[in-house]
Amino acid sequence: MGILSRPEYKRLLRAYDIRKDLEHEDDEYEAGIEDCVYIFATCIDVVLSKDPLHLIKLTDVKQIIEQPSPAALNESLTEEYKHAPQPRQHEIFKFLVSTALNKAQPDIVQQNSFTALFTLRPHTHTQVLLDASKELVDQIGKKAPELRVARVALAAGLFPYLRKAQVKELFAAYLERMKQVGYQWRKNADHGELLRNLQELGGLEHVPDQMLPEYLEWLLLCYIGEPGGYGAGYNRKVFYSNVGAPLVRDIIKESKRPLAKEMESLRKSARMKLALADEHVARRFEAMVDEAQ
Repeated sequence: MGILSRPEYKRLLRAYDIRKDLEHEDDEYEAGIEDCVYIFATCIDVVLSKDPLHLIKLTDVKQIIEQPSPAALNESLTEEYKHAPQPRQHEIFKFLVSTALNKAQPDIVQQNSFTALFTLRPHTHTQVLLDASKELVDQIGKKAPELRVARVALAAGLFPYLRKAQVKELFAAYLERMKQVGYQWRKNADHGELLRNLQELGGLEHVPDQMLPEYLEWLLLCYIGEPGGYGAGYNRKVFYSNVGAPLVRDIIKESKRPLAKEMESLRKSARMKLALADEHVARRFEAMVDEAQ
């Protein structure tokens, strides 16, 4: 059930064997003081010295996430979930995934479920994740997952189990959306939601290798901007997206993938060459390369 560690479980088994010997004492074996001491010490150390555990119920979790305000699972419930048997974990995890994806549920309930999944993911049995991922893949079918489905899959730790074709189609569609919005500073108002959604997709972490150069080029062009010095901003050497640039920086800094070499190779692209012709814009590019080292 996961209540005891493996060494503790073996100690209790040994104590149980000694108890059986004591119960059936005969001329061949007579219990010694050391047997009694072992049993008492084991029971105290492994069982009685610990706080009592309560088996978590689905209703315990449901009560919290259905509150009409932002809510998170407390440490006590998280600990109970950690030690819960696999069938109970599966019941709770399946409920949370279903609720987080249910458009009929109020937004606050969906968000609370999303938060709960993120909290419970590190304490969930691998088999529960596998079972939940199979159910999610079947639910998605052959099409690419919607953005909200991908967000839930990431929070729940199910994203790595999605089919490669599904992931590829998801990021291909999102790249097209980024291209439609554009990286120019004049699209500043549209960059916030666009890039925050990309962060919720894991940033560049799960972008297929063949698409990474295009993603990175768009992000860099959004960050470095274009020559300024005219209009109301005549005192600004570079015009860049005030909303997009900080988010791009976060996405690149938080990426665990090595990006410095990829950035260097992008210098040769036609759009990047044109942008870097301005010395002030080029400085922003060099600063970003340095941070990616």
